[in-house]
Amino acid sequence: MQLIAGQNITLKNTTLELKFDLGHMPSGVAVDTSAFALASNHKVRGIDDVINGDNPSLSGEGISRENDGQVFKFDLQKLPTELAKVAVTIVIKKGAEKRQTLALVHHVSAQLWDSPEHMLCEFRMDTEGRKEVAMIMVEFYRHNSAWKFRAVGQGFNNGQQALFSNYGVNG
Repeated sequence: MQLIAGQNITLKNTTLELKFDLGHMPSGVAVDTSAFALASNHKVRGIDDVINGDNPSLSGEGISRENDGQVFKFDLQKLPTELAKVAVTIVIKKGAEKRQTLALVHHVSAQLWDSPEHMLCEFRMDTEGRKEVAMIMVEFYRHNSAWKFRAVGQGFNNGQQALFSNYGVNG
């Protein structure tokens, strides 16, 4: 199933893998991925709720980052009840500083797998011409007693700092 920005699906399985396919990677351009585990106020509880290269898993389980950020593994049932959402993002490292944008990679795809043999859905963003340096690609969120998955595609021109600030991460 191909998702478009804003579209969501209800998840039946809560043990999932999210795999990134980063289009064309020109020399000198580095892309990083992160997951932000968010409370109901849409902010992290602290820096440990940012899953990235420096912190590859959520304390208490539920989210891990693998394969240099190309894969995130989720066990949504293990997430603390005070976490209401997980936003998964991409950013051009030092993109604002280097004046590099996501347009350089041409496209980014986030594929959600509910088993090794079954891709549940995919969200592909064509990024040619885009001026953003960072992007919220997808979100997992609690809705009533179920988890949902949403294709987002919301960008930030000012890169990682703007993205981190959006989720309440200081510094």
